[in-house]
Amino acid sequence: MAVYRRKALNTNNKLIFNEITIDVQGRTVEVNETSIILTRKEYDMLLYFIANKGKVISKNAIAEHLWGDEMDMHDNFDFIYTPIKNR
Repeated sequence: MAVYRRKALNTNNKLIFNEITIDVQGRTVEVNETSIILTRKEYDMLLYFIANKGKVISKNAIAEHLWGDEMDMHDNFDFIYTPIKNR
């Protein structure tokens, strides 16, 4: 992820993707200049999706990236959908 940040960020540490503006240092997100509050997992998932735009990402890859070893405690991947469907 650090390599992606170096490439994608301009000098003021903001990542802009369509109508989404992410202040990486402040960990804040705006959509159409309106601040939105995300949980840590939602924020991390948003960055992961933007970093992988245009790619098909498996549920396993998402779970491994966001939950690491904790994903082994789950018997299915339904826990991935919670941060997505809540938005």
